[in-house]
Amino acid sequence: MLDTPCKPGTPRSMRDLTQHHSEIIVQMRDEMVYCLEWDATGFGHYLPFEVSMADIEAATSALKVANLPIGTVNEKKRYEPLVDIANVLQKLTLLGRCEASCQFMQQPDNFNEGKTYGANFKIDALLKLKRSAMPPSSLWSSAIPVADLAVPSRYKTVQKDAREHRKQLLGATTFCVNDDPYCTHIYGITIEDNMMAIWYFSRLH
Repeated sequence: MLDTPCKPGTPRSMRDLTQHHSEIIVQMRDEMVYCLEWDATGFGHYLPFEVSMADIEAATSALKVANLPIGTVNEKKRYEPLVDIANVLQKLTLLGRCEASCQFMQQPDNFNEGKTYGANFKIDALLKLKRSAMPPSSLWSSAIPVADLAVPSRYKTVQKDAREHRKQLLGATTFCVNDDPYCTHIYGITIEDNMMAIWYFSRLH
C-alpha cells in the first residue's frame, strides 16, 4: 500500500471571515427556515435530546435556590448571569442522560483559532467541549479552538441590531463547519434584548 502525501490546499480567498459575512448571508438566504414552535414544526427532532417537564421543573427550582438570574443594563454585564445559570444547570442529572459534555463560557473579546485561514471572528459566548477535541498546544492559551465550539452564541441588548447580529453568527457557524470535515451540524444561539433564537445549521440538508 502506497501512502499519498497530503498537502494543505490553497485558500479560496485570502480575506478574513468578517469580510465574507454579507456574501454568506446572500448565498444562504433561501436555505433558512424559521420555526415559531419546536414541537409544532418538528424542530424538536433536531435537538440532541428531549427535555421533560420534570427536567424543566428541576432546573427552575435549582435556579431559584441559587437566586438567579439577576439583570443589569451593561451589555457584557447584562448576560453575565448566564454563566452562573449554566453552571447550576450543568450539575443537574436529566432523565436518561449522562453528565453535561459542554461548559458555557462568556468571552466576547477573544478571537478563535482554526485550522483554516481566516478565523478572525469573535463570539460573545459559547458552549465549549469540556474535553477538547484538539491536542495540547501553546496556541490555545488565549484562543479557543474552533473544533471545540459546540454552540457559538451572539447577543445584543437591542433588537434593532438583529440582522447584523445574526449575520455574524451565520458566518461563525459556517466557518466552524468548513473547518472540521467531520462536523455534520452545529447549533447557535442569538439573543436580542429579551428575545432568544436557537439555530441549527447542517451540511446534510
